[in-house]
Amino acid sequence: MKKIIFLIVASLMISSNAFAQETPTPFQAVHPDKAIILQEGEAKMFCPKCTKELAMSYKTNHASNLNGKVKQYCSIHCLAKTMVDGKKVTGIKVVDNINLKFISVINSWYVMGSDKAATKGCH
Repeated sequence: MKKIIFLIVASLMISSNAFAQETPTPFQAVHPDKAIILQEGEAKMFCPKCTKELAMSYKTNHASNLNGKVKQYCSIHCLAKTMVDGKKVTGIKVVDNINLKFISVINSWYVMGSDKAATKGCH
């Protein structure tokens, strides 16, 4: 009887694992503990333009000084939208995808035509 119960439980575990699929982690996401957050305040973990969680798009994060405060954006898109809105930003930085630290945009390289997905979900 113990053998039959064991076999039933084992087959249920195997079949439930076969149907459980993990959602793949997007290329640009990092664990929140690895994300360097430069801005301050209650909403510091979120893009000030579209409210996307910064760790979920960390490898495409950009930061700048805006009116004396550091703002961190989920992507170059949200930074550009801020600039289009007439806001003067200075000291633009971007995340280095190798060491995950912010570097000056002047010292960075941008890749065009990559097969990696861009940050999505911005309005």
